[in-house]
Amino acid sequence: GARRFGMSVNGRQVKMRDFAAELEQQSSESGVPIVFCVGGVAHGDPVSEKNFGANYVEENVSISSYGLSAACVCSKICNEFE
Repeated sequence: GARRFGMSVNGRQVKMRDFAAELEQQSSESGVPIVFCVGGVAHGDPVSEKNFGANYVEENVSISSYGLSAACVCSKICNEFE
């Protein structure tokens, strides 16, 4: 299966550039794909909800100490993997 990460303000704080580089290296060695779960809601934390992310993701990570829009998070993820 794939490596699955939830993007959450409550997750482990990471620098997206370093995290992406580490994941890309691991993925190229193992051939395992990477999946990011991004919640697109105004309030709450869907990756922590039992029916969405809690039973699906391996780990929650945070790229900011502030809540970000889903569009901003997706942009940051894509930017680091380009």
